[in-house]
Amino acid sequence: MPHAVMNYVPQESFRKKEMSIKAIPKEMQRMYWCQSRSAACLICLTEGPDESGQPLRRDCSCRGESSGFIHLSCLVKYAEQKAEQWDGRDLSEFREPWKVCPNCCQNYQNELAVDLAAKFVTFVEGKYLGDRQKQLEALYLKLDALLH
Repeated sequence: MPHAVMNYVPQESFRKKEMSIKAIPKEMQRMYWCQSRSAACLICLTEGPDESGQPLRRDCSCRGESSGFIHLSCLVKYAEQKAEQWDGRDLSEFREPWKVCPNCCQNYQNELAVDLAAKFVTFVEGKYLGDRQKQLEALYLKLDALLH
């Protein structure tokens, strides 16, 4: 059986790339990593930015070269649909799609958590204007995201 041919890349080019990547802020690292690995949105399955030019994001516990990346716009549409399907019994189920990754079932973190919580507040204010309980849930989630 023939051996697989591997391209030789000197170790110093790996070290240079690692050092140059470390000097970039974390959000930019994620964008670079995402674009260089051809990751796709787990909802719409498209690679790269969404229609408005926003990049793929991943701020949960998903791991792997292409696992868990998502467009904020796709995530908002998904969360809106799940919230509209809510059966009215457990309020935490109404909040869950705005807080928890559907892939790894862990809470979103950092800027993605804050951005998604802000979209949740906007959604609730527009759809459930007179419902104080849902408004408080959305505001609580936003406050929690800002504090963590």
